[in-house]
Amino acid sequence: RVVDFNTDVIHYFIHDLKANYERRVISDQRARAHYFNNIGVERMLTGGDTPDVLAYLLQSIREDETFAPGWISLGILHRRDGYFDHAEAAYLQALSIDDTNLVAMSNLASLYQMAGQTDRAESYRALVQEHRMKNPYYRFYLAQEAVIKGDYPAAVDHLEFAIKKNESEHRFYFLMGVSYLLLGREGEARSWLSQAETLAEEQGDRQRYRHKLDWLMSHAVER
Repeated sequence: RVVDFNTDVIHYFIHDLKANYERRVISDQRARAHYFNNIGVERMLTGGDTPDVLAYLLQSIREDETFAPGWISLGILHRRDGYFDHAEAAYLQALSIDDTNLVAMSNLASLYQMAGQTDRAESYRALVQEHRMKNPYYRFYLAQEAVIKGDYPAAVDHLEFAIKKNESEHRFYFLMGVSYLLLGREGEARSWLSQAETLAEEQGDRQRYRHKLDWLMSHAVER
């Protein structure tokens, strides 16, 4: 169940919640790895003792050694306790499993910065930014932020990239329509919003887009 407490009109129209998120079947081992990792992280966040936290994180990795988040959590624990080499090894192990894992890269950058290895830290920060800018969903996030700030041309630029990367994501089209409407280009806005409605797979999404489209257009006419 999702509850949205945001009453701001702009936030309401650009942060469109999906009724059904993408899902995939995972093995029992991976599910147990998630379970033990979640408990370990929860204990770590609440100031749990290292042996207690470590036991859960190691069990997570035993369940599935290819579970990169488990190695990242282990690295965070080692960094918290001041074991630089152990933390570095855990983060690097996560990257050996998933060489595009941005969380592992970010944690390595922070670790190297703390150790005064600024060149290595900057190298990983640059990798993180490079990968993010190629991710259509990160560009979608940047577009949302641009709309909130009133920089609608920047939002359009980010969304053009996102749509080229993923032409089937209806949320990209919807936000593009909102951006053009806020730019005062109502004809283009209507076209993008209509495409969003067409692409929406779930009936609830289509109805929600139709409601928002009608509201936005009537509001534009009244203005």
